[in-house]
Parts: sequence; C-alpha cells; structure tokens
Amino acid sequence: MYNVFAEIKERVSMQEAARFYGLQTDRRGMACCPFHNEKTPSLKVYDDHFYCFGCGATGDCTGFVAKLFGISQYGRQKVLM
Repeated sequence: MYNVFAEIKERVSMQEAARFYGLQTDRRGMACCPFHNEKTPSLKVYDDHFYCFGCGATGDCTGFVAKLFGISQYGRQKVLM
C-alpha cells in the first residue's frame, strides 16, 4: 500500500518545508512561530519536526503545512497499489 505522507516525510525535511513557506530560522534553528503572535523566536525547527515553546505547537513537515493552512493533516487519501 502506498502512503503519500510517508513519501513526503522521507523526501522533505522539516527545515526545507519551513524555508519554502517563508519561515526564517537563525543559526540555532529558532524562528518566530507563525501560529501565535510573538516578538521573540520560540519555534525550534529540527530536521524531522518542529516544536514551539510558546504555544506548544508540534509536528512534522506535513503537520506544519496543514496547520499553516488550517486544514486536516490526513484528509482523504487515495491508496495506490
């Protein structure tokens, strides 16, 4: 069974996804969280996930994009064999 989310997570790092959607991180991987209003960076971007020390938002690259656009992370998925 083909899982498109697993394929995306394998090919796209969290850092790449964050950069693609305009999140600018410092050399420590910290950025201002797009999910709440703040002036000081509290969002840590790791290779495979993110975590916000301010609002508690967490997830992987697909979860980040879903939360950014306010959509369900796992919508209907067509299974290809």
